Amino acid sequence: MDTKSRKFSHPWYLKAIALVLAAACFSRGACQIFDLAGKASAGSFMPTLAESYENDSAVFRDTLLLEDAVLHVATLYEGEESIQSGKSLTQSNLKDAYYQLVSEAFYNYSYNYDTKGVETAYELTTPEGVFWQDALDELVSQSTFALSRSEDGKFIMRREGPEAPEPLARFESENQQQIQSLPQELIRIQLSDYRWQMRNLQTQPALRYYIRHGEKTFANASEEEAVQAQQAEIFLLMKKGEVKMRMGESRVEGDIYDEHFSYQSGGAFNTNSYGWLSAQLRESLLSYNEEDTAYIWFTDDYATQMQQQVTENRQLTIQYLSQIGGAFFVTLFLLGYLLRTCGRKRKGDAIRLYFIDRVFTEVLLALGGLAVGGYVLAILLSWQYQEPDLLALCSWAVFLVITAILLSFGRRLKARTFWKSCLLRHFFRLLAAPFRKAARSFRELSRQELTVKRAMVFTGLYGLFCLLLAIVFPLSIALIIAAVLFVGKMASAYQKVREGVSLVRQGDLTHQIDLGDERFFAGLADDVNSIADGLHNAVESELKSERMKSELITNVSHDIRTPLTSIITYTDLLQKEGLQSANAARYCQIIGQKAQRLKMLTDDLFEVSKAASGNIQVELAPVELCSLIRQGMGELSDKMEESGLCFRIQLPPQGVWVKADGKLLWRVVENLLSNVFKYALPASRVYLDVEEQGEKATFTVKNISAYELNVDPSELMERFKRGDASRHSEGNGLGLAIAKNLVELQGGAFTITVDGDLFKASVTLEKIQPPVKEAPSNPEEIPQIG
Repeated sequence: MDTKSRKFSHPWYLKAIALVLAAACFSRGACQIFDLAGKASAGSFMPTLAESYENDSAVFRDTLLLEDAVLHVATLYEGEESIQSGKSLTQSNLKDAYYQLVSEAFYNYSYNYDTKGVETAYELTTPEGVFWQDALDELVSQSTFALSRSEDGKFIMRREGPEAPEPLARFESENQQQIQSLPQELIRIQLSDYRWQMRNLQTQPALRYYIRHGEKTFANASEEEAVQAQQAEIFLLMKKGEVKMRMGESRVEGDIYDEHFSYQSGGAFNTNSYGWLSAQLRESLLSYNEEDTAYIWFTDDYATQMQQQVTENRQLTIQYLSQIGGAFFVTLFLLGYLLRTCGRKRKGDAIRLYFIDRVFTEVLLALGGLAVGGYVLAILLSWQYQEPDLLALCSWAVFLVITAILLSFGRRLKARTFWKSCLLRHFFRLLAAPFRKAARSFRELSRQELTVKRAMVFTGLYGLFCLLLAIVFPLSIALIIAAVLFVGKMASAYQKVREGVSLVRQGDLTHQIDLGDERFFAGLADDVNSIADGLHNAVESELKSERMKSELITNVSHDIRTPLTSIITYTDLLQKEGLQSANAARYCQIIGQKAQRLKMLTDDLFEVSKAASGNIQVELAPVELCSLIRQGMGELSDKMEESGLCFRIQLPPQGVWVKADGKLLWRVVENLLSNVFKYALPASRVYLDVEEQGEKATFTVKNISAYELNVDPSELMERFKRGDASRHSEGNGLGLAIAKNLVELQGGAFTITVDGDLFKASVTLEKIQPPVKEAPSNPEEIPQIG
């Protein structure tokens, strides 16, 4: 086979390698995302693509939080002694603590399914029917909370104001000690918050602040250093209600009480009202008066450190994204390759379906959903227990499952069986079955014979005509007579059809139903006649096939038994007379000849079996038919001279090109000439012709048979069939059968015609244009003349 026309193969091991690589890349990409998220969550690395620290959201947020922490501590606390003395406690703090304590008690309820109701320690409404939460809101808004000290020096809180309604009064009486201890709990929380905030600020050596809030001063730098704060790259300045902020090239300034700030030089800040600040920082700034001042800035080392950190994070982010993107790109590429080649080994091959391709589509979709859900659960568990190996294993498993489902869908789409394997299709077919049955009934009714339609119409109209009997008596008599004649004709035609069907059923397949000019049941009669003809032809064909099989067995037995009998006979003679006998050489020669004939018979039988089954490699190519015939005549010239036959050859001088297999076509020509040598009348003429007939070319062999041809031409092409009925000739009856099968394998036609003793065999093949020979590209290869 020409290697240029050979198509690229996709063997199973190549697809398996692609699948393993795709699963490995997918698992690698998932693990890289897991690693990236883990580092970001741990705080050791923050993904960013910003080139400058001022455009990095994490740096921007952390900087604002540090500034807010400074403002928060300076506003709320004066120090640990001030907090322990209760100076930081406000009415708002005490009301919030009381409200939260009461709410937690009333929200702590359970649902009793036996009584179908809520069980709680307190009633949810007051005696007046007011919901407890509304009553609590009103009580807190009308009350004040006073502080006093106990004997051990701890603060005690009591509520002053209107009397609490039930069930709030019951709560206060039962939890009096817990209510009194609320101030001490608030002091503990404030002290913990102050210490944590101070430790956080002390860990930032680059942070400088100088804040004067009322009579308090909170600072870690002098006022002279604070005046120079505006020269820093990062600072926050608030003085007399005016706010100025800078982070690198980004600036914002304006009145703190104004909803809009002037905006300069772009960057990280937003022009919307207070949109550039977090809620905590905005609240902290609004708690300052116009007389208060705040200077918060960072040394240049902080900006340099942040820029270096952003640069490192950006490089690491790009590295991670490159690895993740590359892994998923390779995964998608290999997945596309698998989808493109699934179901076929080579392009043009039939789609091969597997067991999974016969599973309902919805079942596979559900399985895919379960796989995805399990993968999400595996991600959560891997994140919770920090087990990347679990994620990698689950990524492999889920990818293989999803890929198997996708490949199954791909094979179904290529084979056009996707919709056929859907449960929805079967569901819709089940719903549509009654409608299809009704439509089929209407179609069958519309296809009924004209006689049936007339009978239906007559039946419907007959009832109407009967109504006229009482009005027009003579008309009714005429209608009755017409109906009797009409029904009589229909009954006569029906009887003929019934008798014909009965004869055909009894085995008279040659019977034809003749209705004459009657049109009633004419279509049914034609159908019965067609069935009888079909059955007759089938029976004749079966009888002929059985007869040919019997003759085939008889002929094969005869052709094998004849040489085998000779071999056995001469072998016995040789054994009796011995190898020293004078006839031993002749016996051995006869045994060899008969064995050789038996071998040729076996080879021909094997070849005709291969040709009949199509188990022969056929390579079609341009073949010059005339040259092939001349070559064959040359190789068989000795046999032609020995045969004593007179050959008449008529070939076109320009030659004829056909599309055939040269080797197989030569075998056909050789078989036809061998058939001439064996069965042609001695000293007769043999005609070899090649004719062009439009798009076809025909090679014809004609000769006079030495034996009487009293058989059908089609039977001559059967295996072991000879023109010599006595089977005394040299042949075995396989040559024409082999030639016929070989010609048909090449897309041609092989026919035999018998006219008396004239035998004519024709081989018809597709004619093609002569191939164009390319001129030599090297001038030295062109032959010189003269």
